[in-house]
Amino acid sequence: MAEVRWLNSLEDALSRAKQEKKPVLLDFFNPG
Repeated sequence: MAEVRWLNSLEDALSRAKQEKKPVLLDFFNPG
């Protein structure tokens, strides 16, 4: 099974997704 490599920078993620022609998943977490 392939491993998911998460990125912490939205700018980096958008750039990589554009190059690979893939969507971006945004995960918003609010513990409160």
